[in-house]
This record gives sequence, C-alpha cells and structure tokens, in this order.
Amino acid sequence: MNVLVLKASLKHAGATMDLFCDKLNVFFDKRCNIESKVENSVTFDPGTLRNYDAIVFAYTLTTGSIPSTLLEFFDRIEGVRTKDLNIYTMAFCEEYEPKVCQHSNEVVAFWAQRHGYHYRGSFNIGSYFVITRSPALFVVTNYLQMFSNIVKNGQECNQEVSALTKKSFLSQGNRYWKKQ
Repeated sequence: MNVLVLKASLKHAGATMDLFCDKLNVFFDKRCNIESKVENSVTFDPGTLRNYDAIVFAYTLTTGSIPSTLLEFFDRIEGVRTKDLNIYTMAFCEEYEPKVCQHSNEVVAFWAQRHGYHYRGSFNIGSYFVITRSPALFVVTNYLQMFSNIVKNGQECNQEVSALTKKSFLSQGNRYWKKQ
C-alpha cells in the first residue's frame, strides 16, 4: 500500500503541518510497514497520483473554509485518471472545538464522491497552536498512531481531539472569569 500525505495549507502554517505530517509519515513507515510520502500540494506532480492507494489531505483552517491551495490542487488533477483511492482528511483549526473542520471535510467528501473516490473520513484537531506548545502533543501523537492504522486498514474514521478535555476547558474558563 502506498499513501500520500498531501500538505495543503497556506504558508504560515507550514511548520505546524510539517510536525504532524512527519509524525504521521513515521507511523506509516515504521509501525504500519507501508510506503508513504509527504508532499506539498503546490509542487506535487499530478502524473504520479496513480502510484497511491490513499491520500491524506492535511490542512489548517484559519477562516473556517477550505484552503485555496487545496482547491487549486483539485483543479490541477481534474481529468487525471487513477485507480480507486481512499481519501482522508487531517484538518487543524485554531478554535477549541474541532467540529469547525466539518464543513471543509464535507467539501472534500463531495469532491471525492464526484470523482469516484472513496471518502473514508477525517481526523480533526482543535486548538493546534496550543497543542504544539503543551503536553497535549503526546495525546495527539497517540491519536495520529491510531489514525495511521485506520488508513492502513482502509477503515472509516471520525476522530476529533483538542488540547483540553471539555471539563478542563470549562474549568480553566471559569477560573479566568472569576479573576475578572
């Protein structure tokens, strides 16, 4: 099995995306024993798309909409015929609630259906800036490992993770408001 991890974020999110995409790539290569490659959507050669069995679109949401680089990628591969592909999304948002990513996942699912690909689901990560600078990175890394196994097995996925549990988020929010 060959998996393409396609970074489709805007430039400002590059370092964050590299961290998570590289970790996912290591899990594919070392733990799942499958070939994987991390590519940038802007420089990716559409002619090599037929070499892959699955694509993980990795992108950040800053305004709640799908990144223009991903839409441009969809245009570039229009008409490229490939074998059946399993499509997954790994979407990151700045907000606490990872449900913010849902609309972009629906856009990718619609695109996949329209082109005869199999949309298998998403791994949504909320408050990703906080995660990269906290111990929550360890938790997200465990979720990435589970996600890599899901992709390897071609299973459906609907995972969400954020920096804090809802209980701790509310607790910290209450402490903040009591100070005011």
